Amino acid sequence: MTRLRVLTLLPGQRGGDMCLRMGTILLVALIAVGCETQSPPQSTASPSPWFRGSQAVDADVVETLPAPQHCEGASAFLVLGWPLGRAEPSIDRARWYVRDPADFLKSYLMAEFAINVTPPPDARYTTYHNATFELWLAPSDQDLVVYMKTGGGFERWPRSKQALLCV
Repeated sequence: MTRLRVLTLLPGQRGGDMCLRMGTILLVALIAVGCETQSPPQSTASPSPWFRGSQAVDADVVETLPAPQHCEGASAFLVLGWPLGRAEPSIDRARWYVRDPADFLKSYLMAEFAINVTPPPDARYTTYHNATFELWLAPSDQDLVVYMKTGGGFERWPRSKQALLCV
C-alpha cells in the first residue's frame, strides 16, 4: 500500500522562497508518485490567472493548484496569502484550502468539503476570480472554509491544518 506523507515547514525554517515555490510546482508530480490508482479526471482547478476585479493578481496572493488527475482524492488546492490580498511568497505561511470530494485528505482539514451549499448570510464576493471560480468569504467561518462559486452553485472548501507538500 502506498502511503501519503505530508511535510510541514515550520516558521523560521528558510530554504529560500524560490525553493518553496519550486516545491509548489513539484507538488503535482510528488502526489502522483504517492498514488497507485487510475481514476477519471476530477479536477476543476483552473490554471488560468486570478484577478481582483479586472486587475491580474500575483500567484503569491492567490493561486489554484490542480491535483493529479489520476489520484483518488483532492482535486484542487487554493493557496492564499493572508489576510486576503497580501502576497505570501512562503507557501508554508500561506493558507491552504482544499477541494477534496473523496475525503482523501480529511484528517488534515479543519472542516468538510461540500458541494451545492448555501453560504452563510454574512458571505460576500471578494472580487477575486479566475475563469472557473469566484472566491467568497464569510467572516463567521473564513478561518475554516472558503466558498467557491462555480457556474450557478457554491462549493465549500475546507482549510488545511498545514501546508500540503505531499511526497
